[in-house]
Formats: sequence, C-alpha cells, structure tokens
Amino acid sequence: MKHMISLYSDQHQRALKCAEEILSLSQDPELTRAHAQEIRIALAQLSGILSSHLKSEDEVLYPTLITNTNPEIAKVAKQFWDEMGGISAAVTDFLTKWRVIGTIENQPNGFNAESTSILQALQSRIEAEESSLYPLCDWI
Repeated sequence: MKHMISLYSDQHQRALKCAEEILSLSQDPELTRAHAQEIRIALAQLSGILSSHLKSEDEVLYPTLITNTNPEIAKVAKQFWDEMGGISAAVTDFLTKWRVIGTIENQPNGFNAESTSILQALQSRIEAEESSLYPLCDWI
C-alpha cells in the first residue's frame, strides 16, 4: 500500500504543478490570451494525470479502504469517496470546456474566473487527501 500511496502523492505533486502553472498564466485577460498555448498544454497534462489518477483511486484505493475492517479507515474513506464525485465532475467539465485554445483566447475572463475556482478546489482536495486520507494507509 505504501508504494501505491507514493505513486498517488507523486501524481498529486505533478497535478499541483500544472495547476500552479495555469493559475500563474491566467492572472489577467491579456496574460491569458498571450499564453493560451502554454495554458492549453498544461490543461492537457493535468487531464492526463488526473485521468489515470482518478481511475486508479476509483478501482483500487477507495474500494480497499472502504471495505477495511478498521471502521475509522472505512468511515473516512467513504466520506472522501462521497465528496469526490462532485469535484471530479467539475474538474472534468472544466478540462473539457477549455480544451480548445480559441475558447481560452476568446473568453479569457471566463477562463480566469473558472480556473481559479476549480483549481483551488482541486488543490484543497489534494491537500485533504495528503493530510487526512493517505496517512490512514500506514495502518494497513
């Protein structure tokens, strides 16, 4: 389990790096327009990281933790699982909506507002998993 958590943490760090790059390039409309290509690349990288990460969590991590014989581990994992659906859907919708450079260039204010909201929620979720969920795996 420790090896798996190490891989998840590495994916988290790579996702955070992409999110930070996107946020740094979307501070104002002109900056966003000027860096739409770089933003699009970072969005594609983030999408790839999250796709494999979420699939593995859905198929391996959460089922393992939710069915754990330790009721505290099972309870916390179930809470995280229940919360994940909304965040996952919002991030997926965001990544789909802004996958075309022209959309970013033509709607920089919308992109900036949405990227700030979605990526901060993603950052908070990652921090919560790292600080509250993953340490439980040390007990397994």
